[in-house]
Amino acid sequence: MSVKVAQKSKLADLLHYRIRALTHDGRAYVGELLAFDAHMNLVLAECVEHRVPNTQLQILKNKANSPNDGPAHPKLDSRTLGLVVLRGDQVLTTVVESAPVLTKKQRAVAHEKKQAQLHKHKRKGKGVVARATPAAIGAGRNGAAGPQQNSAPVQARPFQPPPGFRRR
Repeated sequence: MSVKVAQKSKLADLLHYRIRALTHDGRAYVGELLAFDAHMNLVLAECVEHRVPNTQLQILKNKANSPNDGPAHPKLDSRTLGLVVLRGDQVLTTVVESAPVLTKKQRAVAHEKKQAQLHKHKRKGKGVVARATPAAIGAGRNGAAGPQQNSAPVQARPFQPPPGFRRR
């Protein structure tokens, strides 16, 4: 099943679409188009490879010689590959399988939400560890604290690089 796209659409317009790339050796790679370059090298995410095994090819050749048989439906071997970089000189053609899950506008909104969440965590000061109070440090085995040295809140020290990494 193919999706209709404009006749003059370029590969750049098909980013994040699910495409089928056919190669010289008869294999078909189906995956989400993440990137490409001038040599038509393709980066496909969640890629699945489909191919016709050699035994099925022999059966198809034998059926082609006998004209009385009906249409042949070969069995395909499929295997999940994941993230794939497909070399451009092997690619014969690309066919659009389905449109992207998210539109450009939805992807932009999701990206903005993620950036806002990261900014919020930076403002909160995540990753700064509060130091223990002097009373907790001076507590003995029985839980009795020694004399209180000072009850002012402890300020976090600025970052100190390890020895050997200081500026000269």
